[in-house]
Amino acid sequence: MLASFVTQPVFSAATVKALEEQTLARLSDADALVKQAGVALAQQIQKLWPQAQRVAIFCGSGNNGADGYSLAQELHGAGVSVLLVALGQERTGTASMQRMKEACLELGLEFCTLEQALCSAQLVVDAMLGNGIRAGALPADYCRAIKAINTADVPVLAVDVPTGMNADTGQLHKPTIVAQHTVVFIGYRLGHTTGTAAHYCGSMNLEPLTVNTEQAMPKAVRVVAQHSPFLPPRPIHSHKGSHGHLLVIGGDHGMGGAALLAASAALHAGAGKVTVLTRNTHLNGFLAHQPELMVHGVEDGESIQSWLESADAVVLGPGLGQQAWGQALFEQAFATSKPLLCDADGINWCQRLTPHPRAAATVFTPHPGEAARLLGQRADQVQQHRFQALQDLMNKLQATVVLKGNGTLVSRQEAPPLVLDCGNPGMAVAGMGDVLSGIIGAMLAQGIAADEAAFLGAWWHGHTADLLARGKGQVGLLPTEVIATLWEALPK
Repeated sequence: MLASFVTQPVFSAATVKALEEQTLARLSDADALVKQAGVALAQQIQKLWPQAQRVAIFCGSGNNGADGYSLAQELHGAGVSVLLVALGQERTGTASMQRMKEACLELGLEFCTLEQALCSAQLVVDAMLGNGIRAGALPADYCRAIKAINTADVPVLAVDVPTGMNADTGQLHKPTIVAQHTVVFIGYRLGHTTGTAAHYCGSMNLEPLTVNTEQAMPKAVRVVAQHSPFLPPRPIHSHKGSHGHLLVIGGDHGMGGAALLAASAALHAGAGKVTVLTRNTHLNGFLAHQPELMVHGVEDGESIQSWLESADAVVLGPGLGQQAWGQALFEQAFATSKPLLCDADGINWCQRLTPHPRAAATVFTPHPGEAARLLGQRADQVQQHRFQALQDLMNKLQATVVLKGNGTLVSRQEAPPLVLDCGNPGMAVAGMGDVLSGIIGAMLAQGIAADEAAFLGAWWHGHTADLLARGKGQVGLLPTEVIATLWEALPK
């Protein structure tokens, strides 16, 4: 599945620290990696802010501060004026930090207050807390520095992690540095990849230094690009029955558009046949918009077993509603032995009725609010611990889970979860999730395994929206446009 994509391993902070220590144990120079970090940071500054001739570097008392002091030496050697601000002075600090700081003093570099540093700096470097804070409040001097930096009209480069962000979860303390760019050393951390943290990291680049990460088991895999087609070529003797029959169930009164979007997306994603079960009042509108669909009206209490038996897979939930009609359809469809995608009101019925986990292949695609209801949490708790929420949902549902949001997460049964580096804020519009349901449903109907269908569908969905946003912008991006552009987003 992943052979067609470019991926990056994602590690916990503890794993990165262990890799760093193992590398240093093999090197004769205890500061070798810190010196490499300083060079890499200086090169990145020259690339992004070549005009910056006065750089304020805020250094903490740990190894992140050591990187900052190493950078100071590199910039000083290049003729850049460096303004150093030392924080955490009441703490002893690491040996590497002490050596790098002493080297700066020997060069005669200027130490100053944060006010002095910010009044003339053209760039601020946040080298305060590298792997981020774990628990409890930030020290007062760090809080004061963060607030001053965030209110200054100066671009910010963060070293490893913006100070205030938890590297393992992306959880943000108050306050947290808002950076325009983050240089990440050795390997991406879990917190870099998903949720609201990306806003605080800005753009990012990875500097592996001379650390070999292949020996470490990643906690997740970040999917960053596609380099070859991921859908198999169709045999020349194919017919409509060769590519799956998908049944879409939903569209109660006033919500027919959700089911229509899912069904239309499924057709565009390659399903050979798509049947929709919806309210009678929607029949003419569905056929007028998408005549390729087979649409049937279903009344209260009507059996849908014959349609379930004829389908290869089911999409359950778009516009299903929370009334008796929706409950009756949910109970019949959820009990089928066919592969099934459950979304929207299907998820809400699952939370209310707590049915037994299905034996057949099943995909759930909750947004953070739906995930929170399933787990009995608040949406902000899910967002603060997205990887843990994904695992908890897998355990509860015994199914494949796509946790939507920035850095969408896709679970895998016997492997680390996938993090998608695609999608954009323009997708925050009603109906976009229904399109995703239809795409994944089409994959299931074509016989693709649940984990693969979930990942491929979510990536295709986000990548298509990114292509559209690059062409027309994010504002006004419509689900129908994503549907129409799906095949253009695939490599020919």
